[in-house]
Amino acid sequence: MARVDNLNKLIQLHNQHENKLIKMSAAIKKKIEDETKKYSLLNNCLKEYREKLATQSEKSIPSFQYQQYYLFMDQLEIAIKQQIEFIKALKENQMKILTQYELVKNKIKNIKKLIDKEIKIRNYKQERCENQEAVDLYNKLKR
Repeated sequence: MARVDNLNKLIQLHNQHENKLIKMSAAIKKKIEDETKKYSLLNNCLKEYREKLATQSEKSIPSFQYQQYYLFMDQLEIAIKQQIEFIKALKENQMKILTQYELVKNKIKNIKKLIDKEIKIRNYKQERCENQEAVDLYNKLKR
């Protein structure tokens, strides 16, 4: 019985870890969504500035202003690349968390199987003991 109790405590610990992983996964999913929105905003901003530059170039703009547009667009492109890398890292982290979650789920499942096996063994031993007692009683009465 003590072994089953210990296994149940182990399941409780794994359930706590599972819940923690679920919360972490939900948080990282939200973070990925937020960062993807930022990426879209940066991309849209770059697109708008390119369109503005094209429109302004037709009207002949001063070289300083032209240079400022390009400097800003270069900074946007760098920010976009950084955002892509950040989202990629978040997704890799999310995959690690999901892998850990699957491992914990499998551990819980295996521990439950072990508990069932322990209970069956205990019941079998108890039944065998009761049968032996019945046989002993029968043999005693038969004499």
